Parts: sequence; C-alpha cells; structure tokens
Amino acid sequence: MDKSEITILNELSEPIVHALAPEEVESYAILSEEYFENPNEFAKGRGRDQELGVGIELGSLLTPIIIAIAKEVWDFVWKIVKEQAAVEGKSLLQDKVKQFFKPLHKEGKAKESLSTKDLKSIQQKALQTCIKMGVKPADAEQIAGSIVLQLLNEA
Repeated sequence: MDKSEITILNELSEPIVHALAPEEVESYAILSEEYFENPNEFAKGRGRDQELGVGIELGSLLTPIIIAIAKEVWDFVWKIVKEQAAVEGKSLLQDKVKQFFKPLHKEGKAKESLSTKDLKSIQQKALQTCIKMGVKPADAEQIAGSIVLQLLNEA
C-alpha cells in the first residue's frame, strides 16, 4: 500500500471513527499506523487480545475494523475505475489509430506517422487478407497499395 492510498483511507476512516467511536479518536493515529504496518494481523483476527504499547486492547476497537472496511471499499472502487479505464482506454486506442488515417481529420494531416517498415507490414497484411477473401491477385495488390497510399495521403 502506498502513502497516497493510506492517506485516502485515513481520510475516509477517521471521520467515521469520530462519529462511531469517539473514545478512539485520541488513539486513531497509533491504531491506524499499527493497522497499516500489518493489516493481515487485523484481518486474521490475531492480536484481538493483544494490547498496544499504550494499554489499548485491540479486541474492543472499531478503528481497525473501519479502516479494513475502507480498504475493501477502496479495492471495490479501484476495480470499477479500472474496468471503466479499460473501456475508455479502448476508445483512446481507437482515437490514436484513427490519427494515422489523414482523411478523418479536418486539417487533413496525420497527427501520427508510420515507419516504412510499418507501412510495408500493413500492405502485406492487407494483401494477405484480400487473397484469403478470394480477391484476384492484381486487385489485391491494388487494394493493398491504395490502403498504404490512403495512410500516406500526400505525406
């Protein structure tokens, strides 16, 4: 867990501790630090009967529970955002690919350029696809060449 995640989890947890366990507010920093040093101990329920160095018994505390729940919420929201980013990322990738096709832009110039090697690969793949689809070799050559020319479009 990185520091920014810990900060966010504390920002989410601390007001809840203030509302639900005001008696734990003074020890929140200690409890939070203890939790983040070893969250698995709290998750396993170990240490419930242990006392912290300041004489606080862990078993009766809400702070570690609230932080653990905040972490679960964080993980859940992270997953949702990650899925949304994947969907939005697809759109960004599509936009990036479209930038290679000059006629799709109002200004008529590609924002990205392809190397000669890339253009040859594209032409070869287009040719192979045409042949697989039963296009006559001469027509396939013309289609593949036209695709490359379209990408170049007065480059």
